[in-house]
Amino acid sequence: MSETCLNHIGGAWVPALSGTTFEDRNPARPEEVIAEVARNGPADVDAAVTAAEAARAEWAATPAWVSPSLSASCARHSTLSRS
Repeated sequence: MSETCLNHIGGAWVPALSGTTFEDRNPARPEEVIAEVARNGPADVDAAVTAAEAARAEWAATPAWVSPSLSASCARHSTLSRS
């Protein structure tokens, strides 16, 4: 069973803009695919930076006790996205 790794940009889980992925393989068992990972390029980086800049003021105003729960939510999504 492999995981699908997407980008978290602008509050949404999205694939690479190119739509392409690459296989992340277990180095001990090269036949085992661990994850399908979004193959990001410069446009994906630009989208992430633009979204981060747009969210900066709101994130800066987020109480310190809330931000860890948001990070945990992202980690849970990663775990739950296993196919």
